[in-house]
Amino acid sequence: MTGIFINYRRDDAPGVAGRLYDHLAKSISRRDLFIDVDAIKPGLDFVKQLDTQVSQCDVLLAMIGPHWLKAEDEQGRQRLHGDRDYVRIEIAAALKRDIPVIPVLVDGADMPAEEELPEDLKSLTRRHALELRHTRFAADADAIVAALKDALPKRKSRWPYMAAAACLVAAIGLGSAYYFWHGSTPSRSTAMTPPAPAPTKEPAAPAPSPVAPKSASEGQVSPPAGQPLTVDEAERRVAEAKRKMAAIKGEAPSSPAEAPPPDAKPMPSIEGITVALGDPRDGVRQAYPQAADSGSGDLFMPLDGVKFFFTKDHKVLREIMVEAPFKGSVDGVQIGDTADDIVARRGQPYAVADVYGGSGYLYHAGGNILRYDIDEKSKKITDIVQILDRQ
Repeated sequence: MTGIFINYRRDDAPGVAGRLYDHLAKSISRRDLFIDVDAIKPGLDFVKQLDTQVSQCDVLLAMIGPHWLKAEDEQGRQRLHGDRDYVRIEIAAALKRDIPVIPVLVDGADMPAEEELPEDLKSLTRRHALELRHTRFAADADAIVAALKDALPKRKSRWPYMAAAACLVAAIGLGSAYYFWHGSTPSRSTAMTPPAPAPTKEPAAPAPSPVAPKSASEGQVSPPAGQPLTVDEAERRVAEAKRKMAAIKGEAPSSPAEAPPPDAKPMPSIEGITVALGDPRDGVRQAYPQAADSGSGDLFMPLDGVKFFFTKDHKVLREIMVEAPFKGSVDGVQIGDTADDIVARRGQPYAVADVYGGSGYLYHAGGNILRYDIDEKSKKITDIVQILDRQ
């Protein structure tokens, strides 16, 4: 069984735990998510039941809210130090079995010190923690999903074998069809062919008058309406459509883009980041050995607000994203600055893309793309992204 056990204290972070459960259910089957103790059967030792449930899971998320450590029982004693505290029982069961435990710090909660925890929970402080903030819930929850995909065991899928079998059946069917068709159809050498018609001389078409392209990017003039497209014109239109879609999605175009304008500023460095676009993945991993692997080859440092994305072959750094709580600056602009600050620094963007929750201001920078994501309501910068303008 592949399962994720969400451990939380009901009077500490119940709403956040439920919201995270719904977010995880978008990427992970609900049958693999365990969130509550409602399944405890009456008449049985609930400590053993909790221990059994945790033992069936592969990862435990320990939700640590602002009151997680200080919660008290009816007698005023600290719950976490009680032998019957289910939060302690579940975490201790996972640690005892060496099941990965990921502390999730909710809304600014601090990681407890080792001396504040009971003996069977002290090793929790040596686990890398992730944040889950109300103001950045979607981004933080996505980082948790990436960490879970890296921690969960990989399932073997039957689809490759099913697809191979389907291809084999299709090949056999096509081969049989060809055999019967070929056996019942005369060969080209014996089939009667009608004589070729005599060639007719077509009047020479008038040479088209030369028309200069409207811009440097329009190397070919579109044919008038009603005339069929040439192959070159069709390919040009497809490439132009792909570039426009990439700009709208805020992605680097898949085909070579137009050359940046002569006055495009160079790509600014990100304060505190020692790698750059185009660097090999091995070099990035060596520079940041503490970065968590997303499971798809990308590297995340959520506590620093830094994410590294790589090309499809996982070889080259194609995108660097910084977000809260990143404290550095990019060309003098920081997370939390306004859209006016960007325009004052770099001028008007060459395009504005629709991004999640707002707009992305796009700039040419040193042959690549620089994007500032602006929150729709606050008009403040939420993310700054450097994008490699080639794949």
